[in-house]
Amino acid sequence: MAGEIRQRMIERTAVLLAQKGLQGTSFSEVLEASGAPRGSLYHHFPGGKDELVLAALSKAADQVMDTINRGESKSAAVVAQTFIGLWRMQLVKYDFRAGCAGVAITVATVSRRRIRFLDRRLARTSRCSPGATP
Repeated sequence: MAGEIRQRMIERTAVLLAQKGLQGTSFSEVLEASGAPRGSLYHHFPGGKDELVLAALSKAADQVMDTINRGESKSAAVVAQTFIGLWRMQLVKYDFRAGCAGVAITVATVSRRRIRFLDRRLARTSRCSPGATP
């Protein structure tokens, strides 16, 4: 049950970040959207907003990378179509009111911790697979 609440908070935070950006997303909105009790916030995320935001960003990045990795043995055109399809689903699901949580955080961040996290994630994402040309 506690793990479910934490997961719901992370998922809803990713959506709120994509919809409202970093500064526009409050703890109160996360609690309301996730249905979590107020005490859950610092119980699951003792590091506060930074920890919650990083967990949400990591979840969103993992979902994108899972989609891309499923197309590893497919042509670039198929991978691109799959990725575009993922974004199309996101845009339609949220009535074109949600974008990319990672971009929202990147353009608004002043936290060195978030910047380091984004740098590491980008480095992992942009590595070429064996035999690929950069």
